[in-house]
Amino acid sequence: MEKMILFEEVKKVLGILNSSYKGLCITDHQGKITFCNDVALQISGLKKEEIKGKHLIDLVKERIVPQKQYKSIIEAGEDEISVVKFYNGVTGLLLRTPVFSDEGELKEEVFNLCDVTKVMRIYESLKEMGQDIITSQRKMLRIVRHIEEEEDHFIAQSEVMQGIKRLAGKIAKVKTPVLIQGESGVGKDVLAHYIHGLGSKAEPRPFVQINCSAIPNSLLESELFGYEPGAFTGASKTGKHGLFELANGGTLFLDEIGCIPFSTQIKLLDVLQRGLVYRLGGTSTIKINTRVIAATNSNLQEMVAEKKFRVDLYYRLNVLSLDIPPLRQRREDIEPLLYYFLNKKNEEYGLNIRIDPCLLNVLYNYDWPGNIRELKNLVERMVVLAEDNVISEKHLPGYIKDKVADEYPLVVPEYLNTYVLKTLLSTAEEEIIKKALEEFGSMRKAAKQLGVDLSTLVRKKKKYGI
Repeated sequence: MEKMILFEEVKKVLGILNSSYKGLCITDHQGKITFCNDVALQISGLKKEEIKGKHLIDLVKERIVPQKQYKSIIEAGEDEISVVKFYNGVTGLLLRTPVFSDEGELKEEVFNLCDVTKVMRIYESLKEMGQDIITSQRKMLRIVRHIEEEEDHFIAQSEVMQGIKRLAGKIAKVKTPVLIQGESGVGKDVLAHYIHGLGSKAEPRPFVQINCSAIPNSLLESELFGYEPGAFTGASKTGKHGLFELANGGTLFLDEIGCIPFSTQIKLLDVLQRGLVYRLGGTSTIKINTRVIAATNSNLQEMVAEKKFRVDLYYRLNVLSLDIPPLRQRREDIEPLLYYFLNKKNEEYGLNIRIDPCLLNVLYNYDWPGNIRELKNLVERMVVLAEDNVISEKHLPGYIKDKVADEYPLVVPEYLNTYVLKTLLSTAEEEIIKKALEEFGSMRKAAKQLGVDLSTLVRKKKKYGI
């Protein structure tokens, strides 16, 4: 009767242990498993027949229990909490407690196990998100530091722009006229500043800039060459220095050179050839040593053919020519330019705005008809609209998102004929499960490789009728 009562009590205790929400496993002093409840089996992915009469070291050798976790748990001499990632993909929080006899000898070891997979996934996601932010910030700092070391912030990451940069370094050593060509907004003025800066390292030299399209034709000559007192009605009584004189010893940057009227082109050619300036209304020449850098987004060859631009002036300006490609043809420069403009705005407004890495893919695929100028203005817009100090795809104007979507539509296999995400994911999951079962041969091995419970794989196999 007493044995029967004892048996019932033991059965009752085992039932309680099996119904616990925590996993429980007990080994003897030699590491032999003497008890393991159902929860522990479910969390670890083990089966009773696999562990019956086995030592932990045997499970390690058979690659059923991870080696690393075995060492940290068994070889420790005191209570220890460990995070265990089992082969079935489940992450468990394991508390090992040794049980000693009155004589101080190890009798048993008790392992309490909790499933913390979801918690660890959240932790890993947060850690990955934080790492993305850190990586993004480090990349931004590297780019900004590199830019700060450059004269006039000439950003050249693409191969074609690095080639232009090298050529600019050679050009800066001479006084020969330079013609910079490229679409509006590609940075022709920045390149002109860069060339001037390289040539002015030894001593400061003037840099004078004029947009020829912004000055009325009637005033352009007086701006370029200056005038004597009373040279024309409304002229200053003291006269005026022209831009060639103001830039003497340095650089005169003539932006939009194609807009200079034909009559003024003759006088400009004379200055370039002789190095002498006549002020309007003057009778004497002024010797100058001014380097001319001209820029245009027009096709000067076509203008020459149409008799709108002097052929002799064209060839005088085109001795050294630099063609800046549009931003869509040098997409490698988009990211460093983006970080540069963002850093400038952060400094200007005292902010710490960061970039969502997903935004870069959209910007990379956009064609930038406005080139660098458009990118600069976009950054300012997004900084103003930024939430939580992060700029992302949602801050982009609709025309950019629509344009990228039209140019790079979502590609879906023809046999699906759908864009419904749920259908796409289900189809992909079915194909992956089929492939895993074919490759690994058994449900258990496939479940291990897929990182799911065996029961989950069985349920999904039944769902898809595999």
